[in-house]
Amino acid sequence: MLDAKDFTYKAFQDKRVKSHPGFAEGQSGPLLLATHRETGEKYIVKHTYRHNAANEYAACWLGNKLGVLTPQAFLLSGDGPFSSKQAVAITFIDGLSSFDKSNLSAIQQDELIGQLALNMLIASGDKLQLGASGGHIYSFDFSEAFYASDETLFKMFLFNEDMAISMTGQRVGSFRNYLRGVNYDMSDIAKILGLDPGKLKTGMRTVAKRVLDITDEEIEEMSDELMQIYPVAYGIYYEECIRAIQDHVRKLEDGAEK
Repeated sequence: MLDAKDFTYKAFQDKRVKSHPGFAEGQSGPLLLATHRETGEKYIVKHTYRHNAANEYAACWLGNKLGVLTPQAFLLSGDGPFSSKQAVAITFIDGLSSFDKSNLSAIQQDELIGQLALNMLIASGDKLQLGASGGHIYSFDFSEAFYASDETLFKMFLFNEDMAISMTGQRVGSFRNYLRGVNYDMSDIAKILGLDPGKLKTGMRTVAKRVLDITDEEIEEMSDELMQIYPVAYGIYYEECIRAIQDHVRKLEDGAEK
């Protein structure tokens, strides 16, 4: 977790403001560009909607565990020019730009496949956001994921904790139901991206299987971090989502071995 007081802030202008006439801001609301006072490191800060920080943090954490290139995400503590107390600082990737999907190296194809696997497993509800920097492919913007795409669940904790805990269980059930429809057969997507269907299937399986290497201690450390700025049960929700992903991947592996 980073201390909000260690940064200076200014409004961040999304590139889409210039490239898409009439565009004002994305679904995450107004963003900030934070610069560390000592190191000069830059971060994009999402702070308007309280579910965004948890989704960004958990998705980037999982991306790191799966070996998929994403920005790093850090929760912010302390006071800052934020609209809510749940804020996240996402490393600013310099030079991030679009890329030609029809002219990818073998390494870039593997990176793209990894991005598809990650976004599929977390039920990313937004359009897949991809960009290239330094010859590598990243995905970013995970504000709508894990079946937590609005503030309803968080607000419930403010009014009725028992009902919120019950709703948390229902959301985990919905996430597990979503995962039942997830597999590695994405031949239609392969055609769109110009990838070999067999390579895509094998690559997605390779990436997804890495979730089984994540230990209970690592999962609990992730949720402990969330619990510093969220209700305890809200942090546990993300524990249960990661375990649901593990359970589903095990079932896929069991089916592949039969």
